[in-house]
Amino acid sequence: MNQQKIGVDRPWKRKFLGFSFTSEKQSPKIRIHKESIKRFKQRVRELTSRKHSIDMERRIERLNRYLVGWLGYYQLAETLTIFRDMDSWIRRRLRMIRWKEWKRTKKTQT
Repeated sequence: MNQQKIGVDRPWKRKFLGFSFTSEKQSPKIRIHKESIKRFKQRVRELTSRKHSIDMERRIERLNRYLVGWLGYYQLAETLTIFRDMDSWIRRRLRMIRWKEWKRTKKTQT
């Protein structure tokens, strides 16, 4: 048995298959654990990296494939604000890529 995975603690302090629970006593909700969110953000950073010159359509296709699978798994989560925050964060990263592309285009024209 893995000693790091075994333990008895409050449900909102433990992780189970990437999920956790809120600390509300009356009606606890299923949420995504913080470590799962960190891994998600790291993977999205890799897919939306501005270092690699990938066509935007291919980049969005790869990102979409990852997001559909990830959201399919975590659709049980009842805390919807995290999904809104992730959506706005991903859109911001895609805008950053576009801005970098536009800057490159201006430099090559002059």
